[in-house]
Amino acid sequence: DAVIQASIDKKELPGAVVLVARRGRVVWRKAYGARAVEPQREAMTADTIFDLASLTKIVATATSIMILIERGQLRLADPVVKFVPEIKGEGRDAITIEQLLTHTSGFAPDFDLRERWAGYAEAMKHLYREPLRNQPGARFVYSDLNYITLGEVVHRVSGQMLDEFA
Repeated sequence: DAVIQASIDKKELPGAVVLVARRGRVVWRKAYGARAVEPQREAMTADTIFDLASLTKIVATATSIMILIERGQLRLADPVVKFVPEIKGEGRDAITIEQLLTHTSGFAPDFDLRERWAGYAEAMKHLYREPLRNQPGARFVYSDLNYITLGEVVHRVSGQMLDEFA
């Protein structure tokens, strides 16, 4: 209690939820501080949902890809078009699983966010025609598109959506 409260008091964080489990059973769960401070203060609750954002890349997506590699279902050197043939064309045929993992595929950081569209199917349609900004392997550019593509590879290889597989 004291450690979390001290961090809140020092304004290192607005709030937190601490959960301790032992042998698969929750033995301690407590909410501290606030989940929002602006425009008005809202208390943290034990069931507050947190946006993990880019943590999904390393916790779920990269781990799922490595599990599939360990199972022999794909290799780092495999071209992405082997699993997602719709991505073919305009230099995208050369993109490998490894290049997606290491942000060297040539994709832009994200889709053009000025375009209005929604949903998984639409995201995939945009991905299939997304132009490369660089030649695959030529340059590091942090890209959400790499991990969207890897999520689709997990789906195609495992038969499960990323959230189900992970």
